[in-house]
Amino acid sequence: VEGMVRLRISYADFYSTIGYTKFVDRLTSVLAITQDRLRIVNVAEGSTIVEWYITSSLSTSQLRQKELQELSDKSLALYHSGHLDLGAPILDFTSQVVTASGQVITSDSSTFTKKKISVVVYVILALAMLSVLIAIIVGITKVIKISKAYKEVANLDTVEYEKGADKSDVVGDSKLDKEIP
Repeated sequence: VEGMVRLRISYADFYSTIGYTKFVDRLTSVLAITQDRLRIVNVAEGSTIVEWYITSSLSTSQLRQKELQELSDKSLALYHSGHLDLGAPILDFTSQVVTASGQVITSDSSTFTKKKISVVVYVILALAMLSVLIAIIVGITKVIKISKAYKEVANLDTVEYEKGADKSDVVGDSKLDKEIP
């Protein structure tokens, strides 16, 4: 049996109040198995997540599978009845048995269901990405045009510009000021 339990207790509090030894004592006593058959594989943060496995002492694979399935079912039944006390409130509990052929038989108390993303969401995301791409292209185009205009203004001969600012020069150079024959 491979199992996982998520306890509502901090990682630090788990080690200061429960720890490996008390956890193993509690789980083996409710399952009525010896401690040498239970191994803690991992303890991780996220509330506190404890992963373990239980081995079988029986000789044939059919008997081992049956015993391990019974232990898995018993642990799940204890959890659902509220009689599984591991030292802290249980948020999630799972167990699985792997058969000799490699088939996994899973039992759990999890309320997690895999969420399916609708095709509409993918279409909306694609349109959003397209609009962002268009906005980037338009922005780059505007930056290029503005930089070209700035370069043209920066390269103007300021002396000629100042001459053109004098009204008499501007009017005198105009084609409209010339006499028509």
